[in-house]
Amino acid sequence: MKRRYLLLAGLIISTLFLWQCKSLLSNKSKTSDNTVKTLPALTNSEQKIATTSQTFGIDLFKNVDDSAKGENVFLSPLSLSMALAMTTNGAKNNTRTAMMKTLEMPNMSVSDMNASYQNLIKLLINADPNVKMEIANSIWYQNNFNVLNNFIQTCENYYGAKVKGLDFGKSSSADTINHWVSDKTHGHIQKMVRFPFPPKTVMYLMNAIYFKGNWRYQFDKKNTQTGDFTLSNGSVVHPEMMHMTATLPMYQSSDVKMIDMAYGDSLYSMTVLLPLKGTNIDQFVSNLTQSKLNTWIGKLSRTKVDVTFPRFKISYKDILNGVLQNMGMGIAFSIKNADFTNINPDKSLHLHISQVKQKSYIDVDETGTEAAAVTSISMVFTSVSTPQNQAIPFVANRPFVYLIRERSSGTILFIGKMENPVL
Repeated sequence: MKRRYLLLAGLIISTLFLWQCKSLLSNKSKTSDNTVKTLPALTNSEQKIATTSQTFGIDLFKNVDDSAKGENVFLSPLSLSMALAMTTNGAKNNTRTAMMKTLEMPNMSVSDMNASYQNLIKLLINADPNVKMEIANSIWYQNNFNVLNNFIQTCENYYGAKVKGLDFGKSSSADTINHWVSDKTHGHIQKMVRFPFPPKTVMYLMNAIYFKGNWRYQFDKKNTQTGDFTLSNGSVVHPEMMHMTATLPMYQSSDVKMIDMAYGDSLYSMTVLLPLKGTNIDQFVSNLTQSKLNTWIGKLSRTKVDVTFPRFKISYKDILNGVLQNMGMGIAFSIKNADFTNINPDKSLHLHISQVKQKSYIDVDETGTEAAAVTSISMVFTSVSTPQNQAIPFVANRPFVYLIRERSSGTILFIGKMENPVL
């Protein structure tokens, strides 16, 4: 497990003619990707979130991968950052400082952070009419636990959070929370909490993200066939491999071969980073930086590409306590030192974070991608360049890194390592 990673700000409004909408959904074996649309300029605070969230997200991904050698990884930095941002409103003093620093926002005010996330949520969910992007937040608390009204109002006003008091002594409370989780992820993630709750748990802060987008240029199912995929240990598995020839943004160097496959109206895309043959995928992840990623993205240019890409479906879960502690917010987990008196002013309760958990899901096929993630934060108390006329092969038949991002702002919704597509 370990390190940072989160969101980036996006601003997206698209206007399409009907003939364009039809072309987005059509199956074509040869296509040409249009220039990415641009959006209104971000405010200074929004730009700061967009920039620092990249660093946070990549760091988080790298540190989680440290303990996932030979395994698939799939995370949502955006979901984690929003859940942490809500929680930061309940923190004070050194605890708040540490959480803001972990989120790569040490010099930003909490009010600016809240306003920027509010705008980000609105813009991401309305960015592309051809992509379904849903973001939901909620807070569930023990109904006899005193929660300051200012904290509730802030989370409701800026994050659109559903806030509800429940009797944590009844199993129906777990059912209520899990129903919300299932509903917001369209049934792909069904359980985040179990009854009975851990002792002295008084609050769950949750974020849910759901994404569904059809490829701008879809793979033809007739071209899908079983192929070879070589794992890091040298063994070979045989997933269903999709194929298409298309003109797509591509970049290749001595380090990486990279393509960008758009969804819908091109504002969202999957960026695939394929290390050169012989490169260990975990070493590649370890050496990945925000600067490298942005440099490579900046060098993408439209090229005719023969794409071979595995069809896969993954469910992933991780406890992120250790990652976040290593990233600098260990104080928030400390019984003695955590300060969440902006949630409840009674210092003798020693309110602190007990667990940060994320579950995620992704399904990639010829039509497009469906992905979802839920982050849960538990609070407890203690009484203490290429020729255009020649198709270049891009064969993802070995471990690779992939991101789902909003291209104009750079916001990373999801990031993953594909080690084995048939697990």
